[in-house]
Amino acid sequence: MQCTRCGAQLNEDERFCYQCGAAVTEQDSVKKQKRVWPFVLAAAALILVAAVILIVLFASGSKEKQYEEQLQLAERYLDELDYDRAILAYKEAIKIDPERADAYLDLCDVYLAQGDREAAIEVLEDGIRKCKDDEKRRLEKKLKKLKEEEKQEEEEQGEEETVSEEEIVEEETVDVHAMYEAFLNNEERVLNVNKADRYDHWFVPFPGILEEGNSYTLKEIRDSIAAYSGVTRVGEPAASYIDCGLDGKEELLIGVDYDWYDTGDQGHLDIVIIEENGHLELCYDFESRMGASTGARTSISYSGYIVRKSDLSGLNEAISVGVIDSRGEYRDWYVVSRTWDAAYGYDYPQKIYDLLAGKHACIAKYGIENKEDMICPQICIDYQAGQYEEADAETRKAFEDAGIQTYTMAEIERAIEEKRIELGLSREVIEYDADGLTAKQKKILTQFGITESDLNKLTKEVNKRF
Repeated sequence: MQCTRCGAQLNEDERFCYQCGAAVTEQDSVKKQKRVWPFVLAAAALILVAAVILIVLFASGSKEKQYEEQLQLAERYLDELDYDRAILAYKEAIKIDPERADAYLDLCDVYLAQGDREAAIEVLEDGIRKCKDDEKRRLEKKLKKLKEEEKQEEEEQGEEETVSEEEIVEEETVDVHAMYEAFLNNEERVLNVNKADRYDHWFVPFPGILEEGNSYTLKEIRDSIAAYSGVTRVGEPAASYIDCGLDGKEELLIGVDYDWYDTGDQGHLDIVIIEENGHLELCYDFESRMGASTGARTSISYSGYIVRKSDLSGLNEAISVGVIDSRGEYRDWYVVSRTWDAAYGYDYPQKIYDLLAGKHACIAKYGIENKEDMICPQICIDYQAGQYEEADAETRKAFEDAGIQTYTMAEIERAIEEKRIELGLSREVIEYDADGLTAKQKKILTQFGITESDLNKLTKEVNKRF
């Protein structure tokens, strides 16, 4: 600080100039303050910049955490096969950080698994518009691959649809329903080609009757069943049309009931007939028997979706699930067997079966082609309705202690879903019932007061007329 009168340098606490004796004025104090303020402002600015940097870093870290949480949530929903919620979780992740590619790529895969290629492409294109640099290039690479696959599929489909004019004329002259009616009237024969795969038949129906390579009339099939040893009565064949694979070309489903021995056991034979190149082929046959100690039931839906169930005195059951595709070929999806008793089950320690008996539990083994059998201990909730849930931790530990690997139902359901996608089975096909309606459609009809009995009558009347 300087004296304003003589210019002498003064200490900050001096009130009079030691050289000229003048009093330190207020102006001197102001000057001092003016010199201090720049340093104060500079320090405040540095503090403000540091605070802004900290806020940005915190927000960035919080954003990253929220993004990862949504991705993990989506993966958990996928494990539970809840695709709708998984899609919502991926979309939420995109909202949090629209410039990251991971959520776009994962959401694209979900849409592809559902067979919605158009939605998958839209997701990638949206991400390409919002992402930059490496993230954008990841999406562009995926989109290029999808479009190449789409182009290849279109070319292959075009080759399959290329048919000569002579073949078209020949196809137009074939009246499929007239051929089916001729077979029902014993005026047409059917060739047994049986396109079922090796996982299909549990045993051959009526050995020596429906042999592959031979052709039969409907009467010959019925008479052969009646002459078979042990059969005491054969009912009249019942026929209906189904649409395997839902391709618009109908197949003929015939069912024949019969009585087995004098014990009251009942049997049922299902056969599916398809028109192929102007002649009829028997592409699928299966026999079901119901008796006092054993039983087997087969359910064939309008879309060719087949569920077969057999049981042995309530101590062992097996369920096989598959579908007949539009070419008449049976494709096995998965099988599950359940056992409650060591005498009818697997070679496991007796203590395992003793534990199961005390909890009304069973051993469920799921079989999927090209995969190892998947074991899951289950508690029976409702045997008739086929309702089961996973066994408790104590039961699962007993299996682990015995060296038996077990799987959760979520893991098994994921493997079954992967097989469905591999086989190209649409959800529409597997949701149809025997009346040609999905469960959702039936629910809507029920809301309008149409009972299942009314629906069955209506379905039979429509089949008669058309």
